[in-house]
Amino acid sequence: MLLNIELKAGYENKKVVLLVNKNMQHDSLGYNIVSAFLNFTYQLLKENKIKLWDSPFRNHTISFENLTTIESNQKTSYQNSENFFIYEFWTSNGKHSSFRMVGFSFSASSEGGKEINFGYIDFNEIADYLKLGKIDYNINGFCNVSFYQILMNKDYNYDLIYFNDKPIITHEGEKAEKDYLKGIEIKNKAFGKNVSNTNKIAVIPCKTITYEIRLFDYDLNSIPVFKSFEDYFNTNKQYLKILAGEDIYAMFRRSKLIITSFEVEEVFLYESATPKMYLLNITPKSFGKPYFELIAENLDTMNIFIDSIAVKKYILAKNFKYHLTKINGFPVNPAHTDIHIRQLMTGDIRRFRSEK
Repeated sequence: MLLNIELKAGYENKKVVLLVNKNMQHDSLGYNIVSAFLNFTYQLLKENKIKLWDSPFRNHTISFENLTTIESNQKTSYQNSENFFIYEFWTSNGKHSSFRMVGFSFSASSEGGKEINFGYIDFNEIADYLKLGKIDYNINGFCNVSFYQILMNKDYNYDLIYFNDKPIITHEGEKAEKDYLKGIEIKNKAFGKNVSNTNKIAVIPCKTITYEIRLFDYDLNSIPVFKSFEDYFNTNKQYLKILAGEDIYAMFRRSKLIITSFEVEEVFLYESATPKMYLLNITPKSFGKPYFELIAENLDTMNIFIDSIAVKKYILAKNFKYHLTKINGFPVNPAHTDIHIRQLMTGDIRRFRSEK
């Protein structure tokens, strides 16, 4: 009854605890906040950049040496913790909601099935690192997203287990299920689709792609790319020496450079309905062996043109046959190039599957 009154009237600074389970973070999210956070903080703890406290009461700290001792004794690992707890204070009026983050704790199961608590990290002591740290992402994730953005946007799957400093589930059996559903109701009324999260931070979606241009496709529109690069480096052997090194230079000092494929990496930025594409680098190869990597700035200074079009612009237009091999650094089937590019161009960017 008390929860119903508070939900109808709105509330301020209600203490809550969220449970974020590692196994409930689906691939379509683009990352696993639990695994990524644990790996990130483990390194910070190892470098003594943040403190690990015994509990939210912060009575004493746990040194990295003591943490590894706990791991060894319990035959489990901090980085393999299944449960990630987030402590917050919520304020909501039904239309707009906000929260103040307080800290984090973690637990894992030992070999004997006992739940092992791995301590507590205070939010204020790690906030600056969370703003700078970029989360590891999978094929469905976005590049250059910080931990802080994900936490502020609540872009992860979680259960509400405490509200107003009281446990959500207080019964067993069928009544426990009703308690759980009540927790979902409170969560949705505070941070559901129809409520504005005033902590939200804008994220500009971006994806990286890697593709190959192959000479032996005998594509009329790609042949000029091969010819223009070969002509440039066969005429300017000094740049070949600078970019590729002495061994490659010696190999082609008195013979012509031969390129049989290019590996190209680009980034798609979704600042509007139509993505903008930017070339990151291009690597000429000969029968699979890379010569050197050229970044976009290199191409700007080389003054290579194809039909009066700067080579970088010509490549970005992609009016030639090419084979998509990676999205976000994860391998994809080149046979599905057209399907994947259609998804990227239309913004359907959360439903990719990596080739194992």
